[in-house]
Amino acid sequence: MEYESPYGSIKSAWKYVEGGIVYEISVPFDTQAEFILGSKGKSVSINGAASEELMAEGRIILYKGDYEIMVQLD
Repeated sequence: MEYESPYGSIKSAWKYVEGGIVYEISVPFDTQAEFILGSKGKSVSINGAASEELMAEGRIILYKGDYEIMVQLD
């Protein structure tokens, strides 16, 4: 999905991979996005680093940049 905002393109996509789901998100300059985790998994990482905040809260604010969020389901 892509949305053309006044600040640039906001993009999101997801796909199933072995053992989990990968979300790809792009947030343009001078904006932020809230990512809400639909279902908790065994672990969650953002750009390869474990995210305790997302695991505990089920949501996180993303600032400008590109993100790959991996939710390990099994």
